[in-house]
Amino acid sequence: MKKTTEISIYESSMIHSSNYNFTTNELKVEFKGGTIYTFPAVDVLDYQLFTNSDSIGKAFNEHIRKYEGIKQESVKSTIKE
Repeated sequence: MKKTTEISIYESSMIHSSNYNFTTNELKVEFKGGTIYTFPAVDVLDYQLFTNSDSIGKAFNEHIRKYEGIKQESVKSTIKE
């Protein structure tokens, strides 16, 4: 069975976690302060380059920032470490 979503938690000073939907190509990124951005239509290759990088912050700037993110309300993390 093919997975439809992937949740990742990072050891990064900038980004806490991400959730990628392989069906819709939507990426949600939660920053350390609790702010969540949704990035619609993120190419799977850009997502993989981002999540597999040694520097998540740098990879975010290189591969994800080019997509138009939609800021969500700041909430306490729903992703458990």
